[in-house]
Amino acid sequence: MFDQLNNFLGWRTTDELKEDFILLKDGGPSFIEAPFLLHHFISFFLRSGHKVVLASLEQTPPYYVVSGSKIGCNLEREISEGNLEVVDLLGSSLDEYLSLNEDKSNSSTLKDLYQKLQAMTWKVLIIDDISLLLNLGHNENDVINFLHYLHVLSRKKGGCLITLLHHTVDCDSALYRKCERLATLTIEVKGLGTGFSKDVHGNLSAVKRDISNNASVQRKTSKQFKLTDRTLHIFAAGTSTAVL
Repeated sequence: MFDQLNNFLGWRTTDELKEDFILLKDGGPSFIEAPFLLHHFISFFLRSGHKVVLASLEQTPPYYVVSGSKIGCNLEREISEGNLEVVDLLGSSLDEYLSLNEDKSNSSTLKDLYQKLQAMTWKVLIIDDISLLLNLGHNENDVINFLHYLHVLSRKKGGCLITLLHHTVDCDSALYRKCERLATLTIEVKGLGTGFSKDVHGNLSAVKRDISNNASVQRKTSKQFKLTDRTLHIFAAGTSTAVL
């Protein structure tokens, strides 16, 4: 867990859930990947005492176990204690839940996955990259409906839905726009416009929206950051130790 990211967001592990949909994004002009944010939120919500379900489309469970250990979170223990449940859509369960075959339509496989997630007990549901469903051959409207029903389900549970969209997703696509409309909190990481720097890796912004008020922006906060295997340093632009 990255303490400076919690400070940036104004969050504590003792807080109640503040958001019902968190969208994570990464972008250019020099691209930096945002999955480190997923690792943080898995760790944060587990430490907050919430039951977490991770539906992994982009990476395998061992990847998350290793990444979690680097920031002080033992995911193997959390899984064995029932605090974390992983639906491995990339691995062994891919054929069962998402593969397309002669007997099932695209929409029915998403329905099966929804019913599985609906039957599970969770307070926080994380889908590591929902856009990958499009790469598996699913119709964009079906994926949008799937996302909508998951969001409704999450709100009924009083929970939080989190997903990530990479820079490879067209920002004008219907799925991208749907995610932005639903999100009560959008966190985006971008590489520096000036290119790579060993002391400043990119820009971090958080946009808090009130969806009951026509999705108007309540607050936008932006800073810069440096990421290592185990730490995330966040600072105001121009205040990196290398600059000062």
